[in-house]
Amino acid sequence: MLWVRVLTMLRIPWRSSPLTAMPMFPPAHLSAAARTENKTEQLNCASAFYRRKRSMIILSTVGDDTMPRRAVVIFFVFCLLMGVICLRLISVSTGLDTAAGAVKNTRSIELSDLGAPIYDCKGRLITNGYTEYFAAARPTAAALSELRTMLGGDELELVREKLSKGRPVAVAVPSGANSSEDVKIIGVGRRYSPRQPAAHIVGYTDSDGNGVCGIEKAFESIFKNNRQTVSAVFPVDAYGRVISGAEITARTDGKYGKSGVYLTLDLEIQQIVEDCMDECGVDIGAVVVLDPKTGAVRACASRPVFDSNNPAKSLSDSNSPFINRALCAFAVGSVFKPAVAAAALEQGISPSIKYDCTGVTEIGGVEFGCYEHKAHGVIDMCGALERSCNAYFIHLAQKLDREKMISTLSNLGFGKPIDLCEGMSSASGYLPNASELDSKAAVANLAFGQGSLTASPLTVCAYMSCIANGGAYCMPYLVEKATDGSRTVFEHENRAGEYVISGDTALLLSKYLRSAVENGNGRGAKPQNTTAAGKTATAQTGKFERGEELYNTWFSGWFPAEKPRYVITVFKERGSGGASDCAPVFKAAADKITALEGE
Repeated sequence: MLWVRVLTMLRIPWRSSPLTAMPMFPPAHLSAAARTENKTEQLNCASAFYRRKRSMIILSTVGDDTMPRRAVVIFFVFCLLMGVICLRLISVSTGLDTAAGAVKNTRSIELSDLGAPIYDCKGRLITNGYTEYFAAARPTAAALSELRTMLGGDELELVREKLSKGRPVAVAVPSGANSSEDVKIIGVGRRYSPRQPAAHIVGYTDSDGNGVCGIEKAFESIFKNNRQTVSAVFPVDAYGRVISGAEITARTDGKYGKSGVYLTLDLEIQQIVEDCMDECGVDIGAVVVLDPKTGAVRACASRPVFDSNNPAKSLSDSNSPFINRALCAFAVGSVFKPAVAAAALEQGISPSIKYDCTGVTEIGGVEFGCYEHKAHGVIDMCGALERSCNAYFIHLAQKLDREKMISTLSNLGFGKPIDLCEGMSSASGYLPNASELDSKAAVANLAFGQGSLTASPLTVCAYMSCIANGGAYCMPYLVEKATDGSRTVFEHENRAGEYVISGDTALLLSKYLRSAVENGNGRGAKPQNTTAAGKTATAQTGKFERGEELYNTWFSGWFPAEKPRYVITVFKERGSGGASDCAPVFKAAADKITALEGE
């Protein structure tokens, strides 16, 4: 009981006292006089007890007032806490009511729904960086009149129909449109730009936001778990009608913070190589750019390209725009000759060995010729690389131990896939084993990159990077890191390159490949503002169209020649020649990148 707790805190005994110990009424067997005397005695005892207790209380109050004060303080704190709790409950209730009222009294139209971005190596947006504009309009005649100046045709008719039913609309409009009382122009981020850079690397999603291919598929969970939506919000009355004159606003829900995937791509270099491909007419092909010292993929482009915003539109294209040709295997041709030269040098073959080229040579009963059967005369290894002499390399390969040659070529990456991320790998291509080189003709075909040999542009770029990097092979990689909120779910581990050919071999080949650009068939790749080294190729495919054989054409090289910064491989399907198709792309890209970086 409450009064008991109060008496206890005040140290007032209540369980026993003279009053509670003695009976309040005299026993019935006593006489009247005795009962009167007993009653008088009880009253005297009670009087004495109260006088004594009063003295005790007074003495207690004078001697020790701690407990009463503590009780007051506790009671005060208790009341204060209860007051705070009550105020908080009122605040929360009011806030919920306000929020519910706000939702109930507005109507919203979602304008964008974006997953976490994909970034380049410098933190620039590869996705989510394009701004799209929407006109959010209330259903009025004035709004329709304004929209007529922004829209046309069927789109305007659909908008008119919605407005006539009293429904607000939000429709994409060109940039530069102005807001008014009835029409609010809202700029929002869009996942893909109209000309999305690195479209084949980025990939795309389906209508439900599920990744179909590329980075979108490999890191789908990050993009789906971290989303941000923007909506146009219209105030409405109790009947759901848009309120005239009330401000139309934009509301952002959710956030992706620091979540996203960070690639090795350099957005500016990526855009440069894509522009150069288009300008130089590489309509079916690919370009890969690597950092030779790390293996980082700085650019990767493929043509033709699909529409990232409407992939279905590209399904009927017979040139297969969804294929990433940078990762597909093709006939290689003469761009393979430096690899054969490396195998020869590693086996101790002298680069000064000469061969007299007549334009045609017969090996194992099979006739092989140089390009257009052109005779090159007496040449050494440097001259053979400059002029791309098939006959020289055919006879050079006959001198090599086949097991050791295949081992060197395998160490340079041929016949192996390159894994860039989950679900994205280059084709392994095909490198014949030593047992398949069971005839001189088979060795001859391999010597100048023909026969069953195939490789992807990424594989060729990685092998050229090995030569440029002094013989150290660095495995190409694409993803630096991926973060899901504050948690890093993937981070690339930097590893030193593995020396697969000697530094002397790499240095000598670098010298010869620089000469090929300055004095040989690769002159079309020579930049104006820097130096370069590299090799052309025109590979036979064994396929014919309208009676003419189709060629795969290549150029692979690096710049600057003496201090390699970037290795670029250009590939064109159905080309006419590496010097005419691909070398100009390399030249243009090298000059633009050099100008960009101020070197």
